[in-house]
Amino acid sequence: MGRAKKNVEVEAQVIARGNVVPMMTETESEETVQYVSDEDAAREDRLVSEIRMITEQTKQVVLFNSIEIGRRLTEAKAMVKRGTWGTWLKERVDYSQRTANNFMKIYQEYGRNGLAEKSQALANLSYTQALALIDLPEDERARFAEERKAGEMALRKLQEEVRQEKEKVTAVKELANRNAAEAEAKFADELKQKDTQMAKLTAEKAKVAAQIEVLEKRAAEAEKSNQKRQKEAIGIALEEERKKLDAAAEKQSELLKQIDELNGQRDRQVAEARRKAEEEMNAKFAKERAELEEKERAAKAVADVARKQIDAAKRQVTEAIENRELTEAIARAKFAIESALDAYSRAADTVIEVGRLDKVEASKLLDDMAESSQSIVAKFVKTLKSE
Repeated sequence: MGRAKKNVEVEAQVIARGNVVPMMTETESEETVQYVSDEDAAREDRLVSEIRMITEQTKQVVLFNSIEIGRRLTEAKAMVKRGTWGTWLKERVDYSQRTANNFMKIYQEYGRNGLAEKSQALANLSYTQALALIDLPEDERARFAEERKAGEMALRKLQEEVRQEKEKVTAVKELANRNAAEAEAKFADELKQKDTQMAKLTAEKAKVAAQIEVLEKRAAEAEKSNQKRQKEAIGIALEEERKKLDAAAEKQSELLKQIDELNGQRDRQVAEARRKAEEEMNAKFAKERAELEEKERAAKAVADVARKQIDAAKRQVTEAIENRELTEAIARAKFAIESALDAYSRAADTVIEVGRLDKVEASKLLDDMAESSQSIVAKFVKTLKSE
């Protein structure tokens, strides 16, 4: 309030000295400007379209040329003797090591895998935009570039969007990994029991196989010594052991099927847990983003309404000016309105910046701004009408 009062007093002093300077409102600055004559309008439109088209083509040329430079730098680096790479860059191609690293990174991330050729959204990126997107996982870049229209973004805004997207991707993966670990843990004990059973059966088979080997040797010895009764007894024992071996093998086969089935169930549940986690987190982030964008649109809409109402009030007051005293009062009012409008605009921009860091806090601030603005404007309009 103190600052607003001081501004009014300063404006009053300026008016008193007869040095009132007309101020252009934000609304006036947004009015359509006719840059060319009507007869040149069509040609001017074509020129603008051509300039924009050439600009986009230039972006693509720059990116693909950067890929090719990176390809050749990567090949050259493999040839250059160890410890001389920095000197070679400076003397042979006049590049700093940082510039060379960026070119090679562009090649590694977009050229070697053909990623830039597979996605038009990526092909439309400038060199610096392509560098900014490297912070995202390779399989996320094309989707991000297309959904967010990355090629149309200012670099600073793009870097902030990439940072937020990276945090989102990390959060999704962390939740997916936790859910997957929980799903996997459900099968751990049962699979461990099955593994223990398998180990016992394997040991049992080995023991039976060893016993069969002993019996077969004894049967061979009985055959040589013509001990028929002993041979028959050994044969009966061999038959029993072979039955045991077959039974163990059958149990082992059935156990393997059970283990395979359990592994299959575990893998399916783990995959489903990951899918649900990703779906849940993506839906959450999409909702938060939509809510913030709606808040931003609402804040701007409130500002627009307030601006129009203020402009209307200013016109009414201007028409009612009849004397010096009213002129001075109106001048002070204009100055105060312009200051308030400017402050509101700066506040809206600041809240939008806050939204990129803390969506919840930004939403609260936007609600407060909207409520305050509507209350002030309603009171102002009511007062004017009553007078």
